[in-house]
Amino acid sequence: MWLATCELLEQADSLGVQRDPWADGDARQQAERVRERLERALSWPADVPLHVGTADDASDAGDAVAMMTTSLTTGELSYVVASVLDEQYWRSFTRDWLTERGPVFDLRPGDRYPVDDMRLRGDVGYSARPERRGLRAGDLAHVRRFRVGRIRVIVNGKYPRIVDRLASSLPLEAAVLLPNESWSELTKPPGRIGPVDSEAQQSVLSEMLQQARERGVGMVVLPELSVDGNIAESLASEWEQSTDYPMLFAGSAHLLDGGRRVNRTTVLLPGVGAAWHHDKTVAFEDREGNREPIDPGEPCITLGCGYQVRVATLICKDALDADTYRLVADLGVHVLAVPAMSDRLGDFAAAANELIAQAQGATVVANNPRLWNESDVEHALLGQPVRDAEPRVREHRSEGAPDLAIARLGSGWLP
Repeated sequence: MWLATCELLEQADSLGVQRDPWADGDARQQAERVRERLERALSWPADVPLHVGTADDASDAGDAVAMMTTSLTTGELSYVVASVLDEQYWRSFTRDWLTERGPVFDLRPGDRYPVDDMRLRGDVGYSARPERRGLRAGDLAHVRRFRVGRIRVIVNGKYPRIVDRLASSLPLEAAVLLPNESWSELTKPPGRIGPVDSEAQQSVLSEMLQQARERGVGMVVLPELSVDGNIAESLASEWEQSTDYPMLFAGSAHLLDGGRRVNRTTVLLPGVGAAWHHDKTVAFEDREGNREPIDPGEPCITLGCGYQVRVATLICKDALDADTYRLVADLGVHVLAVPAMSDRLGDFAAAANELIAQAQGATVVANNPRLWNESDVEHALLGQPVRDAEPRVREHRSEGAPDLAIARLGSGWLP
């Protein structure tokens, strides 16, 4: 059904029909008759979350269309049929799309990709799926086209069942770790930034990760530059050996990769270890002109796809770039994890609100250290699509470090 929907949209595009074409009353009535006939022929409840896409289903749809008498043009009819298939079968689209394309691939200009409704609803307070704002010509509620842009998109669908574990026990709980009290525990710019004492830092992180696992959280986010290369490798090895651990966004570290200096975060999956990574593309520069010692490469987002859930991660200032966070929202990301090192987390509210509005997605930001110039700053930020009466973006402060905060989607930060 994914391929059929895309082919119908391509046909509508080629005939110059890229959006609901029936503005006048007669055309609208014709379109609604086609829609009703098709929905009756398919006879598939829209709220049944099963994979659908058999030859019989396609045959039923084709027979129903063939028997219709309508004054709609071929392009208009193609668009109407694509819309009905989108409404009926969107729950199967991501699985079919990944099966068609392979486990890891780039989105290319003109490629169509599926988006899903929010699959990680909390226990209370979630709003219903909003009307998609500003759908572009040729897009449907669950089908979009990748336009030419400056940001590369890599789709990683190698571990769909592991990624989908985020939806296996709802409401989802996410832990955010705060390992450091002040900059005295970290090296400072203009040189490499990271833990002063690697062994002590690893011990602190291990203890907090154990607490998070005991709480049964689904995912954990570490702050930017809270690990170094040795800690990152050790965590990856531990996660590779353990199949019941949460998904871990393992902070970030300054590393050398083929002579290039990078600030890299790695996504660790249970039983897999290092599944994919993201290299920071927007370097930090302080008021004194000290610039983060990295060599930013091509702007890039990796989309970790399950059949039901998709996740992404950005590092600190990457998530403040409007083009980047708008693309994340357009890609239908359900959870965006952001390791950060900032004296104010309120700057990340724009990205969180964009993801809420466009994709009903959640944003989890982890910050470090607790004290900046002797003043405490926010430890974490949570953006979640709750009803208008509730704060959609909430920050969290800790009274001391090390500390661990847990957020439950739909409820906010827990005591």
